Amino acid sequence: MVKKGNSNVANNQGGSSEMATVNEVHMYGTIGVLSEFKPDGDWTVYQERMEQYFLANMIPEERKVPLLITCMGEKAYIMLKDLCDPLPPAQCTYAQLCTLLTRQFAPKISFFRKREEFYSLRKDSHDSVNDWYIKIKNAAAQCKFGKNLNFALKDKFITGLNDGIIKDQLCEEDLDKELNEIVELALKKEATIKTTHITADIHKIEKKFKRTSNFKTKGGGGQGGTMQNSQAGTSKKSSQGKTDSNLACFHCGKKNHDFSKCKYKNYKCKKCSKIGHLAIICKSSIDVKNIDIKSDNVFKEFDLFNVNSNISFVPPEIIKVKVNGIDIEMELDSGATSSFFTEEIFNKKLGHLCLESSNVNLTFF
Repeated sequence: MVKKGNSNVANNQGGSSEMATVNEVHMYGTIGVLSEFKPDGDWTVYQERMEQYFLANMIPEERKVPLLITCMGEKAYIMLKDLCDPLPPAQCTYAQLCTLLTRQFAPKISFFRKREEFYSLRKDSHDSVNDWYIKIKNAAAQCKFGKNLNFALKDKFITGLNDGIIKDQLCEEDLDKELNEIVELALKKEATIKTTHITADIHKIEKKFKRTSNFKTKGGGGQGGTMQNSQAGTSKKSSQGKTDSNLACFHCGKKNHDFSKCKYKNYKCKKCSKIGHLAIICKSSIDVKNIDIKSDNVFKEFDLFNVNSNISFVPPEIIKVKVNGIDIEMELDSGATSSFFTEEIFNKKLGHLCLESSNVNLTFF
């Protein structure tokens, strides 16, 4: 933008005072860019942006109409000419043009409908507190609440929350609490809940134990073992081990012979492939474990946690299969070796085809 002006300069030469006129030129850069207005746009928003553009660039009143016409698209300008008829738009004032454009392009809003939508809003479970506040703030912008805006926002912010800790705490606050204070409390509570969920112990089970009983399992092969007290087994073993005649050879499992000269001591076990014993006494077939149980009582049976489904029926997975260029809906079965459909479907969809005999035998179960 170029601005020209005149200034007077006093020239004192030879004792005489002479006034000289000097042209001053001030250069200004354009601030911002004003996009073209189109008929499908919101004139109310565009007018607000244009007013700020005029202020930022110090546009005088006589230049507003030319700038407005210049920034309009062809379709919008044609509609403006029709609205200004019989006068051309250039002969109208800026205020007159804005009135015509507002009447034509500003969206018609039913404020009571917008308020109905506002009061029916509910916070979604995946929305954060900040998302919820922005949602109701945007909805309230078209409701024309005026000076009651903060009261309406505060009421909707609290009543629209999902039932839970945050809503319970906000409902306990005083009625004269400011909106920004309510939002701040909700944000702090939300942050506390998120931190607690991250640091909390998961699936933690605690029980008080008083005494310890040592157990070991006895059993082998495919049969389940039974629990036997290790102290009782120790006392029984000591009572039976008083004479060597009652001890069994650890090579073959038999008694009443010299264990060091047992003919099976160099045999290879058929179960564990180790040398020194027969498969019949191989300890690898017996799963022996020492179990320390800290409990108030001795149990031979233990409860297991089970996950049971209450759904009695699961709908089948239906897919479309293209047969001879025709789509046929069929049930997906990952275990089926062949694909079939009923005679009714064949007659309806593929009745024009000729069937051939097949050697496939089907068994239903």
